Amino acid sequence: MKNFRATLLIFVLVVSPIFTKLANSQNIVGEIDSLRSPFRFQTVMPQTGSLQNPPLSFFNQSLHNMDNDYDVIFNEVNIDSLSLYVQQLSGEIPFWNGSRNDTIRTRFSESDGIIKAQQYLQRKLESFGYETELQEFILEKNFGDIGFAPEDPLVGWFCLEDKIYHTRDGGDNWAIQHTFETDRGIRDLEVVNQRLVFAVGYNGLMLTTNDGGKNWIAPPSLTHHHLYGVTFADTLHGWVCGNYGNIFHTNDGGSTWEAQNLPTLLGIYSIHFVDTRHGWAVGPKGLGLFTADGGENWQLRDLQTSETLLKVYFSNQQNGFILGTNGLLLCTNNFGASWEEKPLDTQKILWDIDFWDHRLGSLVGDQGTIYLTEDSGMNWRALNNTPRHNYYHTNFSTDSIIWVSGRGIFMRTNDFGNNWQLHSMDYVDIYLNNIIVTKPGKVFPDTTVILCAHYDALSEAQYRKFLAPGADDNASGTAAVLEAARILFPYDFKYTIKFILFSAEEQGLVGSRVYAAAAAARGENIAAVINLDMLGWDSNNDGVFQIHARNVNRSQQLGEFIHDLALQYPLSLEPDFLPFTGTNRSDHASFWEWNYSAVLLIEDMNDFNPNYHSIYDRFMHFNIPYYHDMSRLAIISLAKLALINDEATLVYSDDRTVVKNFELYPPYPNPFNNTTQISFYLPRPEKVNISVFNLNGQLVKELADRNFYDGQHAINWNGQNFASGVYMIFIKAGENIAVKKCLLLK
Repeated sequence: MKNFRATLLIFVLVVSPIFTKLANSQNIVGEIDSLRSPFRFQTVMPQTGSLQNPPLSFFNQSLHNMDNDYDVIFNEVNIDSLSLYVQQLSGEIPFWNGSRNDTIRTRFSESDGIIKAQQYLQRKLESFGYETELQEFILEKNFGDIGFAPEDPLVGWFCLEDKIYHTRDGGDNWAIQHTFETDRGIRDLEVVNQRLVFAVGYNGLMLTTNDGGKNWIAPPSLTHHHLYGVTFADTLHGWVCGNYGNIFHTNDGGSTWEAQNLPTLLGIYSIHFVDTRHGWAVGPKGLGLFTADGGENWQLRDLQTSETLLKVYFSNQQNGFILGTNGLLLCTNNFGASWEEKPLDTQKILWDIDFWDHRLGSLVGDQGTIYLTEDSGMNWRALNNTPRHNYYHTNFSTDSIIWVSGRGIFMRTNDFGNNWQLHSMDYVDIYLNNIIVTKPGKVFPDTTVILCAHYDALSEAQYRKFLAPGADDNASGTAAVLEAARILFPYDFKYTIKFILFSAEEQGLVGSRVYAAAAAARGENIAAVINLDMLGWDSNNDGVFQIHARNVNRSQQLGEFIHDLALQYPLSLEPDFLPFTGTNRSDHASFWEWNYSAVLLIEDMNDFNPNYHSIYDRFMHFNIPYYHDMSRLAIISLAKLALINDEATLVYSDDRTVVKNFELYPPYPNPFNNTTQISFYLPRPEKVNISVFNLNGQLVKELADRNFYDGQHAINWNGQNFASGVYMIFIKAGENIAVKKCLLLK
């Protein structure tokens, strides 16, 4: 033990100044990452999580490990295999289904082709030697907005995907009144009276009727951007709002529209006018806009919040409400001259609000959130007798009848919230599956690295049920996951790898949301998620691709890690790293919602694929060298994150084995609060001493001093009775001595 301490003293004298610097460094201690992200409609906001952050060393140790095995993996990525998978998934060449040649014509989630694609992927993965797991879920319909005629509570409308339903008996019976072609559907509905109705939605959709729905017309498009809200002050004066600071105004009942000038390019998510002159509009990052002249001049107003604001509504000329993320409810009784936050017992997103008169009101939000007021919003009563769905819309038809709709639900109460009646429409539930393959880690089996992609596709509305090739979006990402699974099968890794192929991404990230929510519920420790979506388009041959991240957990560090690998390996790629403004329009965003580290790898969005979501999205348009490099980067990133297990026996094609040596692994978690695990590997039986020292070289804890068999071992150190700071873990096994540092934080 004397020689051991002498070695320690030399080590401390040399490196303790470095440890002291590191202990004060933000790179070790870090700060709690923000759980917020900019809003996109139909994407649930992140929730506060209690899951373990991956330590920074998780990324650092991976980047600098340059074992030759990684070079073998990098060079083994086969463009012929990738091309075959893509063309079979896009229906360009047939595949053997076990009994005959078959073709996948479409992978649209509401077609039979999605099941054919699922079975094809299962067979491929099982042919590599894996067992596949299916995670079944129901593709729930997203019930849209509801509205009743103010002069007749029996006459109403609501939207469901590409259909507008109508009732003339107060909602006891609903019938399809109009079907339209659109990719995304209706976002907002304004029933001016029982004859005049307006609907707006995605991709510039606008529909209107002036005869109670006998005829619905689509006026000339105002914009190709999304429209989020519509409001009318009377039968002539109306406004619609949407992306990129768009507000349009009509003074002739919707016959013509004019764009209004705004002092922002941010999206406008909701708009409301109390008369022809006075109105408010809201949007992301606490955006508030006010006008007193019908929108000829809009003024920015500081609402003292950075939350995303989703709805503005006035119950009369003075009393108004603004809803937002994290349970935000702002109230005014002077038409917005001042706003006051009204605390609610929820952190859920609040989506919609409606009043019958100035007294009776209803507001709704995520995960079963419904509040009612009977005193003009002074007090709100939370309901606990409703299903825990995400509620997006609410509307009064009488003083006691309230309608609520959302993801997979359409219901009403006839007695002001005491009892609720579910309404079902004439459609069949669609059952879909995520495909999961698990490759257990040999050292840290409870920590997972995920490589994922969505395998469903989309094309024009009139074709998608029988033709949606989706070669770039997203057979390209799916094929890269298949190739990763094929190449990595013979290797053992320290961390568990999951290859996951999601369904129903195009319907709102449905499959990945199911998986991420279930993973969080069971406490799955996911260290990193790499999502692959659209890897094959590079028309200008500049090699640019994008890494999308946000300030969620260690997502930015994960993005930096992949960025550096792209420069380290011989790839003709130019990374464009977006650490703060990453999109949430693909499956990685589902993991952000639960505070998991995740990034998106995608082709350059500034060189956008014109065949996106069309029947022309085919392999013939790929830039083959670019796609090969994108796949190689994805696969080597996964391998470097999961870390080839140096202690494992790797079986090669000629049955060679590689003998590995003694190793002390980095403590995990690190930094830690109370308990960390110290793992080590012995190639032969040895007497082992494991001790903990402070930076002064003083022994603070002896964890073990005994004989160990050969193989993998792990010992926990509980630092509950020790002060916060940097400590060193020393291990002596026979002639081997190793040291690792750890940081105890309380």
